[in-house]
Amino acid sequence: MSFLGVGPLELLFIVIIAIIIVGPRDITKTARTLGRAINRIYRSELWQTLSETGHAIRDLPNRLAKEASLEDLDAIGDPFKNTREEISREMSRIEDGLKAWTSPPGMLPPQPKDEADISPDEYPESGGE
Repeated sequence: MSFLGVGPLELLFIVIIAIIIVGPRDITKTARTLGRAINRIYRSELWQTLSETGHAIRDLPNRLAKEASLEDLDAIGDPFKNTREEISREMSRIEDGLKAWTSPPGMLPPQPKDEADISPDEYPESGGE
């Protein structure tokens, strides 16, 4: 955790030094005055401008790298566009050829029954007896 670039141990050290310098009786009044001063600084236009400028400077290398990469990628991507389309067409052709192997089979025509598989109820009645 860091506040204004000051870590917890540094903050503890500053508080101890402040107690030694100001004294325990006046520490609350001094802390209140210091807090108000820091609050005024944070709300000032100068601090806002410095903060925005700092963010812009920190983000500048990343933004420049992104813009350069996008231009390079557009230039590189054009020759590969035709190759990508060719591969896509070839994959579609292969998938069409494999549909017979990957889709479930259709209805099979009925197979003739063997006499052993026919139950007695299914025997045709002969009219000659």
